[in-house]
Amino acid sequence: MENKRPILIQGAMQVELNFLLEQLEDKIEINLYGYTFWKGSFYGQPVLISKTNIGSVNATIATTIALLEFKPIAILNQGIAGGCQRNIHKYDIIIGTSCKNTNSYKTKRREIGEGSNPLEWEMLTFSSDDEPEKEKILESDRYLLSIAEEVSFCYSKGNIHKGILGSGDCWNKELDRIEYLVNQTGIVCADMETIGAYSVAHKFNTPVLGIRVISDNEILQETYDRETSIEAQRISIEIVKKYIAKK
Repeated sequence: MENKRPILIQGAMQVELNFLLEQLEDKIEINLYGYTFWKGSFYGQPVLISKTNIGSVNATIATTIALLEFKPIAILNQGIAGGCQRNIHKYDIIIGTSCKNTNSYKTKRREIGEGSNPLEWEMLTFSSDDEPEKEKILESDRYLLSIAEEVSFCYSKGNIHKGILGSGDCWNKELDRIEYLVNQTGIVCADMETIGAYSVAHKFNTPVLGIRVISDNEILQETYDRETSIEAQRISIEIVKKYIAKK
């Protein structure tokens, strides 16, 4: 087992990891550069669990550390997210087909006293000085996506949706802005970490998949409940089991 590369499972908050850690065999805690990791295994498959902490910058740093130090074979970024569409309810599971940065944009010029209008902000991705400004979408790994689709049939707490994960450092309660983002980008939910994980994974050519359970939906006035996070953890374990079975 020592020679096998681990699957990396990430969560931003402790509540998004507690169930995973209870199931982890031969658990060893490791602290690196201010971030916490746990090595162990599920059903003989080496697993690395990472507490990324909240936000895209933390997720980017934690993912980079994990890839450099532990060289995982694949990444599952899981946790809670807010629903952004009217058919998305609390306890629904979102299988991310891709990820978009919802906190990267250019504003129109407005003079002092003319205020601000976030419904006019242009969604862009700023990557390097030799690339044109454009909105970028980061795709999920097709193989991991297919496994998640297979195991999702056993889920009974809510509906399963596939779609674009919106990610950026904003807890948005403005319904017009939420609907604007949905119309502009097609996102189905919003979190603060997947964009960091996806960005690093793509640079390192590492398969990545985002799994989110809906904790709230501002449009439907479904209030925030982070305890829903256990369901994303359960699905993640099932994905690991199926991944092992297919190897």
